[in-house]
Amino acid sequence: MKTLKTDYRLLAKKLGECGMERKRIPHFIHLLQSAAEMFPMSDDDQKWALSKGFIPDKIDLYGLNEGNADLWVPDFDYLMMHPLNNHFKFWVDDKLTLKYMLNTPPLSDLMPEYYLYVENDGRYTYLMNMPSGVDRDEGCLSSLLRHEHALAIKPNHGMGGAGFVKLELVAEGEMAANNVIIPREEFLNLESELSGCIVTEYIRQHDDLRKIWSGSECTLRVIMAKNVGSSKYREASYTCVLAYARFGTSRTGGASNLSQGGIGVPFDFETGLLNGGGSSASQAKTRIIGSARIRIRACRSVDFACRITSRRRALFSKRARIFPLWIILDSMSSSRKTASSSARSTPFPRWTPVRPCAGPHS
Repeated sequence: MKTLKTDYRLLAKKLGECGMERKRIPHFIHLLQSAAEMFPMSDDDQKWALSKGFIPDKIDLYGLNEGNADLWVPDFDYLMMHPLNNHFKFWVDDKLTLKYMLNTPPLSDLMPEYYLYVENDGRYTYLMNMPSGVDRDEGCLSSLLRHEHALAIKPNHGMGGAGFVKLELVAEGEMAANNVIIPREEFLNLESELSGCIVTEYIRQHDDLRKIWSGSECTLRVIMAKNVGSSKYREASYTCVLAYARFGTSRTGGASNLSQGGIGVPFDFETGLLNGGGSSASQAKTRIIGSARIRIRACRSVDFACRITSRRRALFSKRARIFPLWIILDSMSSSRKTASSSARSTPFPRWTPVRPCAGPHS
């Protein structure tokens, strides 16, 4: 199969000229490169997906075809929306700010303990949950690890699991980073390079969830959208757009992010059921709580996007223009054939989004 070749420098330039935020351009290019490696497909299919604003892997992941492509938010459109969450981004993008915002009952009990903030120049700022018996010197991180046995280290401003380190003590005092034993020298090197990150408690998941995957922690992702009403004085209501469970794999290290190779499974929080794993998964269902038999079959990494209806379309910015991504690609072949891919004639992905939960004033 002939593979399209991409001039990524030219693509980055064109994306910038089109108005994409500079920090999002490398992420977009990384998505393209990963899709080319993991989801090989014909030139025509790639060009068709790009012409719609999608990374080509979404043909398989979403079951994209001409009939349903407009029901999904294209990758390009999503990354062109800036700033995401407008002024609220300052609340959620900075993990330390978020900790202080939620550090009151009853939410404080749901947050991990925060021990250290390592500034951009490597200086330590000791946070509210730092144990009193831990050394506050060059051996601080090692002393903290001995005290807690496991730590989570992550960029204070980060996304997609990039930079996450699960640090723990294992048998006979050895250290492991993201489930891999490391020598003392590598630990010291990691310690010396810490910058702009937080060190927190590492949360241990329930034993039932560990039966699925014990290498990293399962998380439940609930995506909410604030409903904008006609009156600016009315108390806000919120709609649940999507909920799913996220599991790690052998590729994700200590994280479970989908972008790192994790598995996303639609999750109905009203019934406690996992409903399959995307278009390629079986319809096996299992209860998360109170079940000794948990099973997930044939799941693969799924990057979930929001399926939108005409009612929800207003939640997203309207497409002002379509950036012709395919003009950056060489080895162009003939125009797309109507039925060149069986993937585009497949039915809608075989999973059911959770029912929207009504807000207090909806």
